[in-house]
Amino acid sequence: MKRRRLISLLCVAIFFSSCASKINWKVSLDKNDKNPYGSWLAYRALPLLFPTAEVTDLSKGYRYGSINGPMMNAGKQPNALILLGLDFYTSAREWDKLLAFTRQGNELFIAVRRLDPKIQKYLGYEIEDGGLEEVGLTHAHNGADNKNVLRTSAGRQRFGYQGKYLRAYLTAYQADTQNISLYEAEIDRRPSKTDTLGWMSGKPNFLRFHIGKGHLYLHTAPLAFSNYFLLQQNNRIYFEQLFQKLPKNLAHIYWNNYFKRHEDQSDLRVLLNYPATKWAFIIVLFTSLVYLLFESKRKQAIIPVTEPLGNSSVSFVETIGRLYYNKGNHNNIAEKMIQHFLEWVRAHYYLPTSRLDENFYQLLIRKSGIPQEQVRQLENLIFRIQTEQAMLSDNDLFTLHQIIQQFYQTKKADGTN
Repeated sequence: MKRRRLISLLCVAIFFSSCASKINWKVSLDKNDKNPYGSWLAYRALPLLFPTAEVTDLSKGYRYGSINGPMMNAGKQPNALILLGLDFYTSAREWDKLLAFTRQGNELFIAVRRLDPKIQKYLGYEIEDGGLEEVGLTHAHNGADNKNVLRTSAGRQRFGYQGKYLRAYLTAYQADTQNISLYEAEIDRRPSKTDTLGWMSGKPNFLRFHIGKGHLYLHTAPLAFSNYFLLQQNNRIYFEQLFQKLPKNLAHIYWNNYFKRHEDQSDLRVLLNYPATKWAFIIVLFTSLVYLLFESKRKQAIIPVTEPLGNSSVSFVETIGRLYYNKGNHNNIAEKMIQHFLEWVRAHYYLPTSRLDENFYQLLIRKSGIPQEQVRQLENLIFRIQTEQAMLSDNDLFTLHQIIQQFYQTKKADGTN
């Protein structure tokens, strides 16, 4: 009976999607989004899979510091918190609260493409090949490699679709002690047991960690919860198999579409997520500006007109550039060009640049659209500059400049700066 109701829900979604005049293919994973990459279907299927549980939606700006309060731990039956999005980062305090929530016998389910390094270190696993979920499909990369790549421990049947990226997976965490810190007490309280519940082409992508009396589930294909995925072939079976791993007697399910969550989100930003506090803040700010404007007119003395200083920044930069070039210090110029380029890559392609390894250059080729030969030439130049002591020639410096400029021009041609 539950399966029939789920099929009916899928049919209704197909009807609404066929009636849409314009389809938005942007990834949102929002529970209210009926477009292909929203999660309207997944959220509304929960009451069918867990008919005795109450389902509550948490706001995108919800702070997990209050997740372990009395309301979420009332009663003897376990509760579940489902977190669906792309990039998941938390403060140390919030992560402690989530762990406490799990240890008390509750279930924590995280679907993610990028995971906070401190969480990866705690679990002992890190996500590989994630980050391409928002890359659009092309004739060369039409999404066909995402067919039949997913499988769960419930059977040998494979699932997938011809759509956006599903191919991230989990590997053993490689510690970076210089950048990541973790309390020693937390290291001793790591998961007591880990179960592999799903695979992507034979590589684990769905793990269950035993933490205290509860469990933490980690899934690396968040687009498998999208409307478009669930409407393909028998993918609803995959969705059912994922949640069959959770206890059947859940009392409450909390759903949070965090989408892209960063540790540096301030409390002010959280307040702006709510219309009431947002408009209150705007009114207070506007009133203050009006007050300052009229008070300044009333009391401000006459300010004498002074000529603005000339803008010498351009000439200064040109002078410094000529100084480096005339002295033949090409390596110094090249190092500064590379530093600026890597910062630009982080801001525009959202790629980490701490390790310039093969995985980094493969992702750079896919995201930029620059021919592989030129990217490999750039790789060789960067390696020489960072590891060798030999002086660069004029031709090497010119080649480095031309390749980097091609990245900038390609990004401008796409309509972004």
